[in-house]
This record gives sequence, structure tokens and C-alpha cells, in this order.
Amino acid sequence: MPPSAKKRLEWTSLALNELLAGLEIIAEDNPAAALLVYERIDRVAELLAIEHGLGRPGRVAKTKEFPVPRTPFTLVYLEKGATLQVVHCLHQRRRYP
Repeated sequence: MPPSAKKRLEWTSLALNELLAGLEIIAEDNPAAALLVYERIDRVAELLAIEHGLGRPGRVAKTKEFPVPRTPFTLVYLEKGATLQVVHCLHQRRRYP
């Protein structure tokens, strides 16, 4: 696949659960902030599908990590052929792996 070709974006159920749990906590205090954080994470995930290879080498073999600007979250992803798979949406205070 050419480097400029957009990959299919896929979220694991674990990554989606981590995202939703984090957004729920934010929404308890500020629903508008939770929406803003979600939009930033969604934009970064879409960017990674287009500009694959962004981010630093992950702490787990074969993964990459990309901190989402202006949020407390980092996306951990794998490139699998024509698919970019988000495997974790980590709060940056969480111990990982």
C-alpha cells in the first residue's frame, strides 16, 4: 500500500471501552469538555489512518503511540496491512503496559 493511501480505521472493543470510560468521567464535571476531547481524539485517529507512521515506537512490540494534543489521552495503535487498529486509548496517568 502506498504511504499516502488512507488505511481503514478500526478500534478494538478494549480501546472503545477505555475511550468511553474516560469521556464519562470528564462529562460528569463538564459535558462540553467531554465532547471536545472526543472530537480531538477522533480527529487524531483519522489523521493516523492517513499519515500512518506518526507517533513514537510503542512500549509494546509492533505498536506505535501518539499523544492526543490538548487531552490527557494517548492512542496506541498497530498497522495491519490496509488497516490501522487502535488497540488502546490510554489516560496518560495510567500505568502501561
